[in-house]
Amino acid sequence: MIVKAENICKYFKKGFSLKSVSFTLNQGEILGLVGPDGAGKSTLMKIVANVMDFDEGRLYLFDNEINRKKSYDVLKDRIAYMPQGLGLNLYQKLSVEENINFFAELKGLDIDEIEERKSRLLRITGLERFKDRLAMNLSGGMKQKLGICCSLIHRPELIILDEPTVGVDPISRRELWDLFMDFVNQENLSVIISTSYLDEAERCDKVIFLHNGMVKYYGVIGKELYENIDVVEEPASLHDIKYYYEKYRGVRFRRNLVRYVKDKNEEREEKFVVEPVFEDVVMNQLETKYLDINFPKINSKFKDDNVIVLKGISKTFGDFYALKEVSFSVKRGEIFGLLGPNGAGKTTLIKILTGLYKQSEGEFEVFGSSGLRQLKHRIGYMSQKFSLYSDLSVEENIEYYSNVYGVKNIEKFENIIKIIGLDKYKKEIVKKLPLGFKQRLALICSILHLPEIVFLDEPTSGVDPVERDVFWQLITKLSKSGITVIVTTHYMSEAEYCDRIALISAGQLIALDEPERLKKGLIEEAGDVYDLQCDDYYRIYRKLKKEGYRASLLGRKIRIYTKDESFKDFLSENCTFKKSVPTMEDVFVYYA
Repeated sequence: MIVKAENICKYFKKGFSLKSVSFTLNQGEILGLVGPDGAGKSTLMKIVANVMDFDEGRLYLFDNEINRKKSYDVLKDRIAYMPQGLGLNLYQKLSVEENINFFAELKGLDIDEIEERKSRLLRITGLERFKDRLAMNLSGGMKQKLGICCSLIHRPELIILDEPTVGVDPISRRELWDLFMDFVNQENLSVIISTSYLDEAERCDKVIFLHNGMVKYYGVIGKELYENIDVVEEPASLHDIKYYYEKYRGVRFRRNLVRYVKDKNEEREEKFVVEPVFEDVVMNQLETKYLDINFPKINSKFKDDNVIVLKGISKTFGDFYALKEVSFSVKRGEIFGLLGPNGAGKTTLIKILTGLYKQSEGEFEVFGSSGLRQLKHRIGYMSQKFSLYSDLSVEENIEYYSNVYGVKNIEKFENIIKIIGLDKYKKEIVKKLPLGFKQRLALICSILHLPEIVFLDEPTSGVDPVERDVFWQLITKLSKSGITVIVTTHYMSEAEYCDRIALISAGQLIALDEPERLKKGLIEEAGDVYDLQCDDYYRIYRKLKKEGYRASLLGRKIRIYTKDESFKDFLSENCTFKKSVPTMEDVFVYYA
């Protein structure tokens, strides 16, 4: 047995962080940790990695009880720990290869001994041609891949990964999971991984669902988990949103659809009942609520429908094109999504439109003007990195930004601040806030002056599904008030909220349309989408990839799009398949 935890407890000044947590992890297994912000996931991982002590309970690693520092020291080379944060375990001014060599030396390995393994890790992560690039110049996905290379260089038997896929695009997420699965299958590696992507949790052998430091569920994600619930997805308008939140659990609104959870014994229309996923179970356990707020209506002097118009925008850094001839327009009051892989140019484009960067070529207009200086008060910007002062309190941040924007009357926001739960944190220093509440505060600070356009750069990165629901209710309310919202995200389910989507790859605009039209175009171009269920799903998945099929994993299902059913020839007897509908993640992966 690799890990055995019995009634682990951890206490902080404000109460317990973990209460009576027990689990086991065997060789070659993947254990997933899920739960809301502050549930105790990182604390549990730090305890297993011996970065943090525990207060009560018993912990065994490789059948050795961990009760004194020296009992862990003899085992530490059998474990690797990668903390949360893009590239947080890397040395930013070292190259890719130098980082790997450094971690090998830390473990007392001779550089000549690791050449073969280093070459393999670089090859399978796709970092081989970037081995001389500084870590600070890598995209988010590349940083995470390098972090994993550094963690695996000494051949650990257990790797502990704290949210390794946060902030990386869907393609990089899939590549990271292929990497994990390959090492599990080839080296019998054991993995403990936390994630805010609940489809990833479905790939794990076992899952711990933590809430307020306690285990809400521990075990396998199987059919028995869904026995007592029905999941309904039916047409609905925004006018109905309050009704659904008050009547049902696990509610999520996406444009003209609502998804929610019901008990099996409740009445329902069979045609709207859909197959449940693990996210439905989690959302059913957590409290979602309707935000009964309305932002003041925006009365703009600019009457044209297109509030932003770009024509041939390019941006170069030396010889590198970060953006190349990008042209599109954004309409008043719409939610406009900017999607693309890490390093595609999304943030660069936002910085040009907000006046932080100057374009190299092309032109753009905001409210019919090419001069941004006089338009600053009409624009709001929530940056990818928190635009908050972490050593100030919540109310001090609000006061600071109201002064910056010349807002004298912030009383109109008092009710909004109360409804979104920030009032109870007013005196709290920002760096001590849960991640989701930092994001709420950053959004409020970016719209205190009621801008006509607000730019949100990955506003929900790393937060749990309930927090994402809160955020998208706020974004929808902003749009209803007449504010134009331009948003980037790596959560493809969130793209369904957008009125239109621009897909950018390698600095170029490669697709622009409404979500449903993009999905329809995918079917026309690539063929129908099929979901395959197989007991030996990973072997079949690898086989289909080798045969050239566009296959990906969705939980433990294999997802494939093709114009014929020739893939059936490669399935084992225990496989079933059915035609499905494409998602925005399918669109992203296909075009990007």
